[in-house]
Amino acid sequence: MGLQVVHVSDQDQRMHDDVKLLVSKIVKQYYLKRSRPTISMAYGYFTRAFIARKRDFDGIDVPSKSTFERYIKRLSKYEVNCARYGKKHADKENRAATDAYAVTTPLELVQCDGAEFNIGLLNEDGTYAGKVGIFAVMDTVTRSCLGYTVQVSTKPKESAAVVIHSLGHSMRIKKDPMKYPMGGIGMTYVFDNGPGYRAEMTRKFMHAVGSDVTYCRSRRADEKPHVERMFGTWRTKFFERLPGYLGKRKKEIIPEETIKQAATLTIAEFMELFEAYVQDEYHHTPNRGMKNWTPFDMWQAHAHADEVITLSDMDDRLKLRGNAKTLQFTASHGTAHRGQRFQSEELKTAVNHIVKNFDDKSIPMNVLIDDFDASAISVVLSEQCIIEVPNVAKTPKDVSFSELDSHMRKVNQDELPVPLTVQKAKNRVQKKHTNGTFVEQDTLIKEDDTNNPTPTMETDFEQYTTITNEQRNTTAGFGDDD
Repeated sequence: MGLQVVHVSDQDQRMHDDVKLLVSKIVKQYYLKRSRPTISMAYGYFTRAFIARKRDFDGIDVPSKSTFERYIKRLSKYEVNCARYGKKHADKENRAATDAYAVTTPLELVQCDGAEFNIGLLNEDGTYAGKVGIFAVMDTVTRSCLGYTVQVSTKPKESAAVVIHSLGHSMRIKKDPMKYPMGGIGMTYVFDNGPGYRAEMTRKFMHAVGSDVTYCRSRRADEKPHVERMFGTWRTKFFERLPGYLGKRKKEIIPEETIKQAATLTIAEFMELFEAYVQDEYHHTPNRGMKNWTPFDMWQAHAHADEVITLSDMDDRLKLRGNAKTLQFTASHGTAHRGQRFQSEELKTAVNHIVKNFDDKSIPMNVLIDDFDASAISVVLSEQCIIEVPNVAKTPKDVSFSELDSHMRKVNQDELPVPLTVQKAKNRVQKKHTNGTFVEQDTLIKEDDTNNPTPTMETDFEQYTTITNEQRNTTAGFGDDD
């Protein structure tokens, strides 16, 4: 059996964006209802709405019923069941589908989750960076870690940005495919029920790659057992041998200050250690659940490279990032975010077109940012056009903004100089006058003092200078050539 990956069909790709918006609106309004109307009824509402707006769709034929039906079938089964049958029914169906899924090939079923680990890391200058959280993506057949994202923060939180980055890392070809060959777009993803996995940006990303999604109930490890077991292995085989790791909490939460005091590893040191563990140890350790096959051997035996589809095969989907913001742009400098500047000729042309070539006029533009990849940002020019703008520092891919921040010297705001106020300056001068202290003015020239015209000043200078005309005219600076 060959590898199966769900794709967005060619017919759907040819559907005009404005038509897609109308289809989405009609489906939400007339199909995703507890009264459970049929697809035929919803399609009837769609055709009437399409005809009513015919002027907006000049030259576009009304999509067929089969195209309308394909759009509905691509929606998340869990979301459809929630809207039409209620959450209780959807949860039940979701668990049944997950439990009964008989997977036989790599990337057929992928489990995703995040976990916090009680270890603190330091910046390169020795200051405290934060606690470690890891979001991982696991293939259930080979037990391979397809990809992951390490989050370091004083207050780790689950967001669409960190979830999408972990998914993107799992779907890409790695920088050393011989050592880390695992990766690709799965057919069905089992998500945790947390806010990052349920976020709108995450849904858009999964819709763009064409994969199906099911959601587990929160705090139900039994509904995604393989990724939970992988986290358990990481705790005992990797984290417990690290200095500064305080173990898994039992009842009470370990205070942040305690984690901070125990921190000894820097972010760079931890990343080196964890990458080596995943690639060299975890993927090459026999797994009893797979008759002592290793994840690496299982992947090599059952995942065929010509059948695995990665993000590089999916055109503009590489530009989808999880953190939506609005930044200020100029044609000459591009934009800046968290101390990094982003600019390209394509962006410069776009900004000039918007501002009608007025020099350095600042304009707001919508961007998509991956906090865990500072190599580029995506600038949204329109619903149909997204451009990728690189970091001018040529930052490598998958280097996070936090990692770049960790190499900068940290500044204590309390130790910064306090500006002298006008009132304090007046008080100082008044005090000097009262004490008879001379107020220094050796760097001041009043207009009345500049009574020597420029030609005379230049003549006076020439009388005393030791610089020869030959030395003045040389392009190599002062001094003899030999």
